[in-house]
Amino acid sequence: MKSLPVLVIAAVLATACQAPAGAPDTIAAGAAPMQEDAASRTVDALAAAQAAFANGDTDRLARAMHALDALGVQPDDPASATLLQKWESAAPDAPAPSRGRALGPAFRSGELAAGSMVELEQTFLAGQGASIALRTHGGHPVALKVFDGRAKRLCAKSGERMACRWTPPYTQRHVIRIDNPRRAAVRYFISFE
Repeated sequence: MKSLPVLVIAAVLATACQAPAGAPDTIAAGAAPMQEDAASRTVDALAAAQAAFANGDTDRLARAMHALDALGVQPDDPASATLLQKWESAAPDAPAPSRGRALGPAFRSGELAAGSMVELEQTFLAGQGASIALRTHGGHPVALKVFDGRAKRLCAKSGERMACRWTPPYTQRHVIRIDNPRRAAVRYFISFE
């Protein structure tokens, strides 16, 4: 995959993030497009992989897995690693597992119970652009907040698809909080870069 020209990789990424009209992982009509950084492309490919896996669409799953491989993503927790393995085993001609790669965005997948909240911690480096992208499966809105090491809020957004970008002045741990205001569980994908 690494030897493919940039245009081919871009085409694979664009194809992997497309879904049939009316599919549950499509972006709502009229939704403002996010800037397309690696974290945003990662959550789109993760959502496409989940939808394809759930629908038994192995061709679309293979495209999503190739997109994830091209991005160089790696799971950030054991549950996400297990999910990635499940997708890889179901996809025809799936790429080699992405775990353990040194570069590329990391991701997590999780499910929030009704009315619950989860806090994740992530270190971002001083002077380097940081980005977080989040997308839910099925288009259900959640709230996302990012705090720096001094508990200063850097970002607060809500919706089904969102991204936060900033440049940390210091290398420090950041707290990422995801709230589910719904009365039902919601599955999410989050990517850090």
